[in-house]
Amino acid sequence: MATKEKWIQSAKLKEGTLSRQLDIPIEDNIPVTLLKTIRDTEIGETIKNPTKTGKRQFKVTRLLNRRAVLALTLKGFKRMSYKTGGDINGKGKKMERNIQTRRW
Repeated sequence: MATKEKWIQSAKLKEGTLSRQLDIPIEDNIPVTLLKTIRDTEIGETIKNPTKTGKRQFKVTRLLNRRAVLALTLKGFKRMSYKTGGDINGKGKKMERNIQTRRW
């Protein structure tokens, strides 16, 4: 179970590779619309950038697609502070949810 929780630590990530590939400065955030466009496009197609940052047009490769999907996944992670009672590292007491008051 510990390996599933900490899968990102064992991943071999190179910082800034997606930013360099899209010609966006590393300090700037990559727009989510651009990442979703890359994710939804077929591999091998050339697409136009829907945002004003980075290259205007580029070819979607398998590696670019994988990097965009990983970036979307990592952007979807939330800080653990609200679940663990304020500790960002995940240590501390967990807040309990009252399941009966939750409505679907």
